[in-house]
Amino acid sequence: MKKLILLLYLLFAGMFYAFSTISDVQRELLRQLEVAGHDTLRLNILDELVGINKQQPEARAYYAGELLKEAEWQKNSTFQCKAYLYFVFIEFNKRNIRAVKSWMQKLELLARRGKLYDIMWQGQQCYIELLVLDEEYELAERETQKMLKEAENLNSVYGQIIADICLAGIYQTTFRGQEATEALEHAFALSSKIDNELTTTEIISYLIAHYRNMENNSQWLKYLKIKESWIKSLIKKHPQRKNALKGDLLMIYLSYMRYYALQNRLDLAGQYKQLADKYYIDEYVAYRFSYYMELAVYYQVMGELENASEALDRVLGILKGRSKKDYCAALFMKGELLGKMGRYEEALGIEKELLLAKDSLRITVYNKQIGQLNESYSIDSALLMRSRIQSWFKLVVLGVIVLLIAILLYFALRFYYIQRCLNKSEKKIRKIAEDVNRAVRVKERFLTNMSYAIRMPLGEVVRHSLLLASDEPMDEARREKIVHIISDSSTQLIALVNNILDLSRLEAGKMKFSVSEIDVKYLIQDVIGRAAVKDIQFNSAIPEYGKVNIDGMQLRQILDSLLVLADGAVFLRINLEQSGGKFFVVTVTNSALASVEPTQEMIIRNEINRMIIEYFGGQYEVRSGFIRFTLKI
Repeated sequence: MKKLILLLYLLFAGMFYAFSTISDVQRELLRQLEVAGHDTLRLNILDELVGINKQQPEARAYYAGELLKEAEWQKNSTFQCKAYLYFVFIEFNKRNIRAVKSWMQKLELLARRGKLYDIMWQGQQCYIELLVLDEEYELAERETQKMLKEAENLNSVYGQIIADICLAGIYQTTFRGQEATEALEHAFALSSKIDNELTTTEIISYLIAHYRNMENNSQWLKYLKIKESWIKSLIKKHPQRKNALKGDLLMIYLSYMRYYALQNRLDLAGQYKQLADKYYIDEYVAYRFSYYMELAVYYQVMGELENASEALDRVLGILKGRSKKDYCAALFMKGELLGKMGRYEEALGIEKELLLAKDSLRITVYNKQIGQLNESYSIDSALLMRSRIQSWFKLVVLGVIVLLIAILLYFALRFYYIQRCLNKSEKKIRKIAEDVNRAVRVKERFLTNMSYAIRMPLGEVVRHSLLLASDEPMDEARREKIVHIISDSSTQLIALVNNILDLSRLEAGKMKFSVSEIDVKYLIQDVIGRAAVKDIQFNSAIPEYGKVNIDGMQLRQILDSLLVLADGAVFLRINLEQSGGKFFVVTVTNSALASVEPTQEMIIRNEINRMIIEYFGGQYEVRSGFIRFTLKI
């Protein structure tokens, strides 16, 4: 009975915006539809036609279909969602849960894409209430909690209100009255945050039915007055809607009649009975049920037991085959009434049957909930196992992917390393090739220059020797000059030949050295002392350098060759460096061997110096204007 009363209030809470003469309005809308183009106006007209045909399922379904076609043609997501919602309502009234679910899938997909959540919440409410009617309580509660969580995440007040209403219905049906009260009161508090009269009225209707069933008379009366005040203000604002609100007024007057009858204020109860009779609507089952149920209560209080019995018989006739729970509740009232009428045997039989049935019904509800919980647990366990298997599979796949990536990375790095080595090798080979080519060019140039360098002094020696050997008369001074030229050319030629021989031995690695520990300080002082007669500048502070293993004679020759004057003075700098070891560094500036255009003798001497220094682990560098060499101590 509680369920039917709740559905009754829900069914007629949305009738406030209908007009007094539906047929006139429909004719006008159809006239406008004939001339309307394919635009938003046409969609609004079809939407209104769906609304005014609530009590005519076939007409409503037709206009909902037309609305959907037009919305799809215009690609209007809002009206598409509305059309889907109307089909949800239609299938809800048929209690076709499969069709409701099918339409809801389409609605949710499009509503989420277009962020039309308020329409989606209404569809979800129908689906959940249908689950409750089919006694799928646990599934209904899970779906409601899911909806509530989504509404909270989206900060949708309307979605939270709808979720609270759904939870209240579930709690009432499963005998959790206090939780239902909290859910409805929370929904009513939230309704002040939105400007939606229909939603507020719907919540009030739920609260009235709830407190009536909870027998909380003060709260029942409070919300009755709130709803009555709201409806009267609406009628005052829109007088043309008075006829459409007739059903709501009937429900309010019936509730007042029951309330005052139970309070034993029979005069007021009688007045509200007259008002209820005035607004009674016989064509709707829900109105007939409420009217005769409240009349039964009223007649019992008034002592008119036969009238009360007749009213209950009508209620039983309405409920038979519709709701076992509500039928049993009405039958229980019939049993109590028969007891008051003195028909004890009939009453006792009904009472015994109903006590068993009531306990059985409660147990059935609990058992069904437990069965649903077990089924839910089994499903959750299966889903958990499936999730674990999927997780392990994903981990294995991830591991394989990581391994493949690691292998690919290894080969990539290996390929990069090999490529880099090949590039380095190629560069080295190219450098070696360039060095070889340069050496060949140097050798060719050297041989050319060498031929010229040897030819000049040799030619001088031969020419002047022939001159001395001739019978040509010459004085003593000229003879001495010729002899001096022959001597200098011979000396130059011998020195050049010795340098060439030394260079050849060095290149062949057959040069012999007399290696000994040489005191660097002493050696430098000796060289500087011998060079003091020349125009040489040097740093006077000579630190203790220690000893070095080298051929002393060769080192002296190197220093002597470097101290040959160029244009101007020669500057000699000696210092100590410690970088990866201990070295002494000699820098000679303005040496003839550092000439920009060196002679062949200079080139050979520099090459000999370089090879000797490098042989003993040092470095020899010829730069423009200076020469620098190092030796490890």
